[in-house]
Amino acid sequence: MGWHCITVWECELTPSKREETLESIAFTLNHIWLQDHQAKVVAYPQMDEEDMQMPMAAENEI
Repeated sequence: MGWHCITVWECELTPSKREETLESIAFTLNHIWLQDHQAKVVAYPQMDEEDMQMPMAAENEI
C-alpha cells in the first residue's frame, strides 16, 4: 500500500541526541519521498537503419 514506518525510540529524543535524531528523520523522509517520486525511465524504441534518415526541419527548394 506504499506505507513506510519509522520507529523513534524515546531514548533517541534525550536532549543530547535529539538534534541528531531529528536530522536523521528528516534525511530518511526526504530519501523516501525522492524514491517514491523519481522519474520513470522509459526506453525509446530502436530504429532500423532505413529509419535513420531524419527529415530536415526546413528545406530550400530551388
